[in-house]
Amino acid sequence: MSSTNRTKTHCPNGHPYSGQNLYLYERPQHNRPPYVERRCRECANRRSKEQAEAKRKVERAALAACEEEQRARDHFIAQWCREIEGKDALALPEKMMRFGEQYTARSQGEVAWDEPI
Repeated sequence: MSSTNRTKTHCPNGHPYSGQNLYLYERPQHNRPPYVERRCRECANRRSKEQAEAKRKVERAALAACEEEQRARDHFIAQWCREIEGKDALALPEKMMRFGEQYTARSQGEVAWDEPI
Protein backbone atom coordinates (compact mmCIF):
# COMPACT_ATOMS: atom_id res chain seq x y z
CA MET A 1 0.00 0.00 0.00
CA SER A 2 1.42 3.36 -0.97
CA SER A 3 1.98 6.04 1.64
CA THR A 4 -0.83 8.25 0.30
CA ASN A 5 -3.35 5.42 0.57
CA ARG A 6 -2.17 4.54 4.10
CA THR A 7 -3.34 7.91 5.38
CA LYS A 8 -6.89 7.51 4.01
CA THR A 9 -9.44 6.71 6.69
CA HIS A 10 -12.59 6.69 4.52
CA CYS A 11 -13.52 5.34 1.09
CA PRO A 12 -14.40 7.81 -1.73
CA ASN A 13 -18.08 7.50 -0.72
CA GLY A 14 -17.37 8.48 2.89
CA HIS A 15 -17.59 5.07 4.57
CA PRO A 16 -14.90 4.38 7.19
CA TYR A 17 -12.05 1.97 6.53
CA SER A 18 -12.44 0.31 9.93
CA GLY A 19 -14.24 -2.45 11.84
CA GLN A 20 -16.74 -4.62 10.03
CA ASN A 21 -16.78 -2.25 7.04
CA LEU A 22 -13.14 -2.98 6.15
CA TYR A 23 -11.84 -6.00 4.32
CA LEU A 24 -8.43 -6.65 2.86
CA TYR A 25 -8.06 -7.87 -0.70
CA GLU A 26 -4.81 -9.41 -1.89
CA ARG A 27 -4.35 -8.67 -5.57
CA PRO A 28 -1.84 -11.09 -7.10
CA GLN A 29 1.05 -9.62 -9.05
CA HIS A 30 3.30 -11.41 -11.47
CA ASN A 31 6.66 -12.42 -9.88
CA ARG A 32 6.07 -10.20 -6.83
CA PRO A 33 4.30 -10.53 -3.50
CA PRO A 34 0.56 -9.79 -3.64
CA TYR A 35 -0.58 -6.18 -3.38
CA VAL A 36 -2.93 -5.68 -0.41
CA GLU A 37 -5.84 -3.28 -0.85
CA ARG A 38 -8.27 -2.02 1.74
CA ARG A 39 -11.83 -2.19 0.49
CA CYS A 40 -15.10 -0.84 1.77
CA ARG A 41 -17.66 -3.57 2.46
CA GLU A 42 -20.68 -1.25 2.03
CA CYS A 43 -19.53 -0.10 -1.40
CA ALA A 44 -18.71 -3.67 -2.46
CA ASN A 45 -22.18 -4.87 -1.38
CA ARG A 46 -23.88 -2.01 -3.21
CA ARG A 47 -21.83 -2.67 -6.35
CA SER A 48 -22.64 -6.38 -6.18
CA LYS A 49 -26.39 -5.67 -5.89
CA GLU A 50 -26.26 -3.24 -8.82
CA GLN A 51 -24.45 -5.78 -11.00
CA ALA A 52 -26.94 -8.52 -10.08
CA GLU A 53 -29.88 -6.24 -10.90
CA ALA A 54 -28.31 -5.28 -14.24
CA LYS A 55 -27.84 -8.97 -15.06
CA ARG A 56 -31.48 -9.75 -14.13
CA LYS A 57 -32.64 -6.85 -16.32
CA VAL A 58 -30.77 -8.24 -19.34
CA GLU A 59 -32.14 -11.74 -18.67
CA ARG A 60 -35.71 -10.40 -18.40
CA ALA A 61 -35.32 -8.52 -21.70
CA ALA A 62 -34.01 -11.66 -23.44
CA LEU A 63 -36.89 -13.72 -22.06
CA ALA A 64 -39.42 -11.11 -23.21
CA ALA A 65 -37.92 -11.18 -26.72
CA CYS A 66 -38.19 -15.00 -26.81
CA GLU A 67 -41.79 -14.86 -25.63
CA GLU A 68 -42.65 -12.24 -28.26
CA GLU A 69 -41.13 -14.39 -31.00
CA GLN A 70 -43.08 -17.42 -29.75
CA ARG A 71 -46.33 -15.41 -29.83
CA ALA A 72 -45.55 -14.35 -33.42
CA ARG A 73 -44.86 -18.00 -34.37
CA ASP A 74 -48.12 -19.13 -32.79
CA HIS A 75 -49.99 -16.40 -34.64
CA PHE A 76 -48.36 -17.43 -37.93
CA ILE A 77 -49.37 -21.09 -37.42
CA ALA A 78 -52.92 -20.10 -36.43
CA GLN A 79 -53.18 -17.94 -39.55
CA TRP A 80 -52.22 -20.92 -41.69
CA CYS A 81 -54.67 -23.19 -39.92
CA ARG A 82 -57.49 -20.71 -40.61
CA GLU A 83 -56.41 -20.48 -44.26
CA ILE A 84 -56.50 -24.25 -44.92
CA GLU A 85 -59.60 -24.93 -42.86
CA GLY A 86 -62.39 -26.26 -45.03
CA LYS A 87 -60.24 -26.26 -48.19
CA ASP A 88 -60.12 -28.93 -50.84
CA ALA A 89 -58.24 -32.01 -49.57
CA LEU A 90 -56.30 -32.30 -52.84
CA ALA A 91 -54.83 -28.81 -52.42
CA LEU A 92 -53.63 -29.49 -48.84
CA PRO A 93 -50.23 -31.12 -49.69
CA GLU A 94 -49.30 -28.15 -51.84
CA LYS A 95 -50.42 -25.70 -49.15
CA MET A 96 -48.54 -27.60 -46.45
CA MET A 97 -45.36 -27.55 -48.56
CA ARG A 98 -45.75 -23.78 -49.00
CA PHE A 99 -46.34 -23.47 -45.23
CA GLY A 100 -43.14 -25.43 -44.54
CA GLU A 101 -41.11 -23.22 -46.86
CA GLN A 102 -42.45 -20.04 -45.27
CA TYR A 103 -41.98 -21.40 -41.74
CA THR A 104 -38.36 -22.30 -42.54
CA ALA A 105 -37.67 -18.88 -44.06
CA ARG A 106 -39.09 -17.18 -40.98
CA SER A 107 -37.29 -19.40 -38.46
CA GLN A 108 -33.96 -18.76 -40.22
CA GLY A 109 -34.53 -15.01 -39.99
CA GLU A 110 -34.96 -14.43 -43.73
CA VAL A 111 -38.52 -13.16 -43.24
CA ALA A 112 -40.06 -11.53 -40.15
CA TRP A 113 -42.75 -13.55 -38.36
CA ASP A 114 -45.26 -10.72 -38.54
CA GLU A 115 -45.02 -10.24 -42.34
CA PRO A 116 -48.18 -11.30 -44.17
CA ILE A 117 -48.36 -14.77 -45.66
